[in-house]
Amino acid sequence: MKKRIIAVSVLAAAAVLSGCMTQPVDQPGSRRPEGTWNSVTGTLSDVRYYNSDVDAVYKAAESALRELNIFVTGYDKTKSGYTLYGRAVGDYKVLVDITKRAVSPKAKGRNAAPAAEPETYTEVSVSYGSFGDLAPSLQIISKISSNLPSEG
Repeated sequence: MKKRIIAVSVLAAAAVLSGCMTQPVDQPGSRRPEGTWNSVTGTLSDVRYYNSDVDAVYKAAESALRELNIFVTGYDKTKSGYTLYGRAVGDYKVLVDITKRAVSPKAKGRNAAPAAEPETYTEVSVSYGSFGDLAPSLQIISKISSNLPSEG
């Protein structure tokens, strides 16, 4: 009986938490003006820039961190983008992932031309602090957006 109560409790907790883990966040500066805030990982993600390539977004992000007095400690370059590392006042870690993505014509719908090129965009996600903080993450994204004149 005790095991059954524990199992039901675990299932109930999982059901409650799964509905609250992510939520849309309005984000001006993107053609699809919303991002996703994950309260479990503390990450603001799925912010899309369609008119700027990965390198331009990286430069805008590095500049944004410096303008917000976040010390840039380094970066990693991958084949699909960059990961930018920083430290904010209070020794909060800041992580900005910049990744090139593509939406295939099939994913858009059946009306797409058969030889159509995939639509590419640059996706950004921001994590501020160990447990995440939405307000500074939004501030970083807003500053990145303002540093990208092609997105305005």
